[in-house]
Amino acid sequence: MRALQQGFRRSLNMSPTQYLRQVRLRHVHWDLLLADPSATTVGKIAARWGFLHQGRLAAEYRERYGVPPAETMRRPP
Repeated sequence: MRALQQGFRRSLNMSPTQYLRQVRLRHVHWDLLLADPSATTVGKIAARWGFLHQGRLAAEYRERYGVPPAETMRRPP
């Protein structure tokens, strides 16, 4: 297992956990862009991708995309 972690760090400059979190955050972002706000919620999309703590998701999302997740979902088409 240690070799996997070291390989990630060498290749991607991050741990496997950090990589997985980035992938999940990107999927949340894509789903929010495609979502119909009348049919789903940020919480449902977040839970689908394994973010069970909405406050933590909101902080990570804002840091990465510059806006809260709900603002992405409410943007005009």
